[in-house]
Amino acid sequence: MAGRIRTLKPEWLEDELLAACEDHVRLLSVALILLADDHGRGRGGAVQIAAAVWGMASMSNDPHETLRKASGGLQELERIGFLTLYKVRKQQYFQINNWLKHQKVQRPSKPRVPTPDEADSPPPDPDPPEGCRTDPDPDPIPPTTDPRVRGDRSPSGQPPAEASADPPRLELVSIDPTQVHEAYATRWRARLPTLALTGPERSSAWALVWEQLARAAETQAELVDEPPWRVLDRALDGFFADAWAIEKHFPPKALHTNFARYFEAGPTDDDRDEAAYERAFDELEEQHTLAVSCGDAERAAELRAEQDSLRRSFLARRAST
Repeated sequence: MAGRIRTLKPEWLEDELLAACEDHVRLLSVALILLADDHGRGRGGAVQIAAAVWGMASMSNDPHETLRKASGGLQELERIGFLTLYKVRKQQYFQINNWLKHQKVQRPSKPRVPTPDEADSPPPDPDPPEGCRTDPDPDPIPPTTDPRVRGDRSPSGQPPAEASADPPRLELVSIDPTQVHEAYATRWRARLPTLALTGPERSSAWALVWEQLARAAETQAELVDEPPWRVLDRALDGFFADAWAIEKHFPPKALHTNFARYFEAGPTDDDRDEAAYERAFDELEEQHTLAVSCGDAERAAELRAEQDSLRRSFLARRAST
């Protein structure tokens, strides 16, 4: 354990990513600053961290919960970019990112733990089970855990064909790939407002993904005889409601790989129409309740008439489809 006094700047309280974390994760971030050596590194084993941060009494009384907080907290801090976890000879260590930006260490001592440059090489990927995709796409194929999603991966029910390692550049499609990106990014920011949208905005390599999604929307549109933009919106809605996609922070390559499946999971025009009808009806109901409570019988009757008209219009649309 390092014996130096560390500095905790006010910016720690202003960090939006840390502010969105649970209290035990925020506590862990401070503890790691105190545990780190003069180079921002330290041992990252969950047992050692749990004992140092929450004490041996907590480890004795509820070891499973204490270890869960330590292990989960380390993973969460790595996810938001606070630290980097790495292993050397199968022992886990951590390095706090931007250490020198926040800590001024006079005459730093020798490193107490190995550096990330000495990290073990990652093990080779295990052979995938029979029937799984084996293309080099780094994004995994999401399992079909959402009950709204059918088990087939394509309209034909067959697994998608393997993608080549270096796919050719797609020709421009009628849907502007930049607008595809914007439609995706808008939903991303609505679901993950505190998480930076890094790869899809900062890397030119993502341009091909947006073109692939535009082409997938056109292909699906031909199959179902609907406008491509309506198809894209429905697929995006299905993707951003999927439990696996939420857990993985919505990798756009997975949306392209499983576009037809997410399109099937997305809300139809009838679903959207029904949701809009329910929202409008509920708003009128709230206004009616307020009018009744204020003793405004005339306004209450008008609102009931509007509800009846809204209901008749909705039922007429359903009968015509």
